Amino acid sequence: FALESKNDGLMLLQTFMAVVTLTALILAAATRERQKAAEALRQRADDLSTLNDSSRILLDIFEIDSIYHTICRLAVTRLGLDVAWIENRNRMEVGNRQRVVYGATPDALESLLAKFPKLVPLVQDISAPIIEPFDASRASGNPYEAYAAFPLIFSNRLIGTLCLLSRQKCFFTSDNQILLQSYANLAAVAIQNSLLFDEVKRS
Repeated sequence: FALESKNDGLMLLQTFMAVVTLTALILAAATRERQKAAEALRQRADDLSTLNDSSRILLDIFEIDSIYHTICRLAVTRLGLDVAWIENRNRMEVGNRQRVVYGATPDALESLLAKFPKLVPLVQDISAPIIEPFDASRASGNPYEAYAAFPLIFSNRLIGTLCLLSRQKCFFTSDNQILLQSYANLAAVAIQNSLLFDEVKRS
């Protein structure tokens, strides 16, 4: 640069700085993309580990009451939900609702469901996940922002519904929906195993 005139040297210096800056930006963007890919891969590994641990726990339980409680507990403690409960498929046939809940007291959940009855879909009518935002401003003291219901299906037969609440408005992303659907499928298998084991015991 020093061999040229001041104007030419300045232009060459600016051109050089522009090339260096552009190269640095490209490298930074590539590095950021690799970081995102690594984070996504790490998240997938965590999800698979969670499902693997859950399957090991659930498939070791044969008591039907215990399996319902464990499914809800793992949804809260391992999957990051705030409240989880299961609506039994026979609740419309018997006098009382057969419901197991974790993350809230039964009375608190009953009070919430009384205000928002649509949070309890008719079990026999649900065949696909229901994902809905939950406007907390509609009810005083309601801390939850999102609601989801996943059917528990085994051998094309609906055996219940896994209902979930989160305080995070955007919790049920597409990735989380895939994870939760896989968990619901696993839960359905565990419930069916427990039902069959109970039937064999009674026989």
